Amino acid sequence: MPLVTSFVHPSMIEMLDAAIEDAVERGSWIDSLSVLPSSFGLQDASKILSLCPTVLSALKDNKALILGESYIFSNGFVKGVYDRVEKEMEAFSLSGSSDIITE
Repeated sequence: MPLVTSFVHPSMIEMLDAAIEDAVERGSWIDSLSVLPSSFGLQDASKILSLCPTVLSALKDNKALILGESYIFSNGFVKGVYDRVEKEMEAFSLSGSSDIITE
């Protein structure tokens, strides 16, 4: 199958698709470039992601999102990060509000 700068065998798409499926199911994330051969660039990664059934399904069902051209984050992972940041901000505002120095 043609990509932007190279060609890929369908088995490569299947391998990447399985890795992405695992990351989405575990509530994690994956950089597709870490699975693909080092000769693949961002444009190739973006193109091959558009050929992965799991990516298409996860995007359609709001189970994942693509950041940049090669990172796939599950919504569970993003929600976990958001919840932790929200907690840290609450803790910071409770404990640090009197420590702010204004000039």
